[in-house]
Amino acid sequence: MPHCVRLWSVLLAAGVAAAQQPEPALTLADCFKLAEAEFSLAERARLDEQAAGEQVRQARAGFLPQLAYLNAFTYNTPRLHDPTTLSFVALNGIREYFSQPTVSAELDFSGRLRATLQRGRAEVAIAQSRSALTRRDLRLAVREAYYGVLEARHNVETAERTVTEAETFHRRTRLMAEQGEAARADAIKAEVQLAAKRRELLAAQTEALNAGIRLKSFWTNDLAQPPRIEDSFLQVPTEQDYLGWDVAWISRRSEFSLLEAAERAARAEARLASSERRPTFAVEYGYGLDANQVRIADRGQAVFAHLRIPLFDWGRSKSRERQANFARGQVEIDRQIARRTFTGVFYAERNNTELSVKQMAEGKREADLARESLRLARLRYEGGETTALEVVDAQNTLAAAEFAYNRAVFNYHMSRARLEAATGQ
Repeated sequence: MPHCVRLWSVLLAAGVAAAQQPEPALTLADCFKLAEAEFSLAERARLDEQAAGEQVRQARAGFLPQLAYLNAFTYNTPRLHDPTTLSFVALNGIREYFSQPTVSAELDFSGRLRATLQRGRAEVAIAQSRSALTRRDLRLAVREAYYGVLEARHNVETAERTVTEAETFHRRTRLMAEQGEAARADAIKAEVQLAAKRRELLAAQTEALNAGIRLKSFWTNDLAQPPRIEDSFLQVPTEQDYLGWDVAWISRRSEFSLLEAAERAARAEARLASSERRPTFAVEYGYGLDANQVRIADRGQAVFAHLRIPLFDWGRSKSRERQANFARGQVEIDRQIARRTFTGVFYAERNNTELSVKQMAEGKREADLARESLRLARLRYEGGETTALEVVDAQNTLAAAEFAYNRAVFNYHMSRARLEAATGQ
């Protein structure tokens, strides 16, 4: 019995420990999955893609024989002066019973069914390209929010260090002022600096909370707690591999796939319009009953062949064909405009990425120099060689340098992400 009690206690403690264990930190890839899995534009785009796939399935069904079971009953009153004859000459009797399974098929002599299938496939390609664009834009937005949270949290750390430094300097100046080693104005200046840095810390903490809300809102409504994410903010590549990326890679962008699919859809629409001016041929086979009495002995078979030859439609189909060709011309214009635009985007984002790399290097050097400048300013102040104003100025310079470095790192992550998108990655 004591062994059972001890075992139960161990299991209970293990369960409590497991329940209290924090959830693993989310990586950027985890955030992508969460955002795409919930109700989002990416999920809507996937539904559009599936809906377009149904058009292809419907078009393929047009090539297959269609089965139906037709049933009908017709009653025709006899003529008043001759009950043995019918009131309506087109009918076959006073009572007519019709019950036949039928098989019908259209032979695609006009090309209508093939054009419909091609248009359906083009619509699927359009939906797939739009889905890829939606996922890309969603991932860019999630990435911006993700690194926005990390930047805000690093800014909070910078603000906390600044407040700690201001508190230390404030205590030192107050003590020196009480002992007559410093002017009261220096103590007041240090206290004003401390109040300002505390205010900056509050603003940074609020921005970090808001940034977490913006990130979590991509996949949940539970926004009370900030997200726990992996801190990869300072993990930037040391090699500038993007300098080897070629501008020709812009052809891999989903926008060009979308334009190509739109051109195929316009071409299929033109063929569909042209098919309206060609003959259509359909065959129908029926087996069953078409008689004035319900008798199985009266069953039979029938084959119907339908040939439709269009003669004149007032130019309607020709107008539709011209309209589709105009759309193809518009696609070509859009392709040339897109190539020029995306070429410019590629070079601009590569320049922005290169700028961010240089700003990170200069920002790190600036922060190191500002940190040394603050150390020297404190030594000079304690030696009576300068005033509190120089120390306060050095504190502000260091804080500004660290904030600028965080912004440079954020800009690098985003400019590189946009450069990857510009090359279709």
